[in-house]
Amino acid sequence: MADNILTELPPEKLQKVLDSLEKERQRRADGKLAAAEVKAVERCVVGPETNAIISNPSPAPPRAKPKPRKAKARSARLTPVPFFIYVTEAIGADPGSIAEGHFIVQDDKVFLSDASGIPNGEGHTIVRDELFTARQALRQRLAAQRGDGPNHRPIQYKPTGWM
Repeated sequence: MADNILTELPPEKLQKVLDSLEKERQRRADGKLAAAEVKAVERCVVGPETNAIISNPSPAPPRAKPKPRKAKARSARLTPVPFFIYVTEAIGADPGSIAEGHFIVQDDKVFLSDASGIPNGEGHTIVRDELFTARQALRQRLAAQRGDGPNHRPIQYKPTGWM
């Protein structure tokens, strides 16, 4: 990689660059202003039927985008809220089972609690809303206590009728 771009130029281009630099230095030493470059612009008169700007008016200005709403700070809910989840669904004669839980909200986190409102466990960041997050947290806690994933129970087969 070269240190200077001038060392990579062919000799004739290098001489041309040096000449233009010398000419510019001389012009500045004489105190002359730089010569303005004149560009020829072709103009023509156009009637309103052939002028794209006149015959095609501009479209309506775009509507202003609605400003994003700031998320409201959720107030702390220290009163325990009861909720229920299906642990296993009802199949045939098996009524299934449900689990009851309570939650409170503090510092934009949902804490599972007992019926008196004392938190038991760590807080969970609110996903959609408080109830959805509490249900997810209770399902995870019950699955961890069982030591297996959700809905692990014996398969209930329909009676075949031949026995």
